[in-house]
Amino acid sequence: MSEAWGSVEFGGLIELRDRLMQLQQDSDAFMQECADELCARLLAKVRKRTPVWNNKKLLSHLKNIKGTKLKVKATGVDSEFSERAMQIYGEHWAGHVGGHLRRSWQTIAARKVGDTFVAILENNVEYAMYVEHGHRQTPGRYVPALGVRLKANWVPGVHMLRISEDELRREIDAILQRKQEEWLRKMMKGVMS
Repeated sequence: MSEAWGSVEFGGLIELRDRLMQLQQDSDAFMQECADELCARLLAKVRKRTPVWNNKKLLSHLKNIKGTKLKVKATGVDSEFSERAMQIYGEHWAGHVGGHLRRSWQTIAARKVGDTFVAILENNVEYAMYVEHGHRQTPGRYVPALGVRLKANWVPGVHMLRISEDELRREIDAILQRKQEEWLRKMMKGVMS
């Protein structure tokens, strides 16, 4: 008695197996890409929130310094500043360009540590943590660059990084779901073709 089993095409299964193996290898690259994108999004958010001590804020502050007023053309507008304010500006602020703290944010590309991908956002400016978290100061101490005595004993933090992280946490599920769907569509397209 003979039985006929028929013929089976294994080519499609072999191709599927190979594609799934490729998918596993590509998953590390995908995870690294996701970590890098999230870090880049965090960078954009934190840069927007990082304060800049620019000339407009400085001139506004210098206007409040008491003394004999001089008429000065500054930032395209005629203004009056005291002689002391002009001296302070000349000694401490002439040529000042704001934004050093904001420009100093940088990312380090994601790398795999165990089963986790880690991307780093850093700012190596020495006073960055004081702007982020706040700091103590000594009331009554004279600050020559500002021409004033300090009044408060605590300067609150701006929390530009913490607020940005919290905002990104609320968006992360949607971002990763979209990226995962794109990636799976791309991977499965190769299997179906």
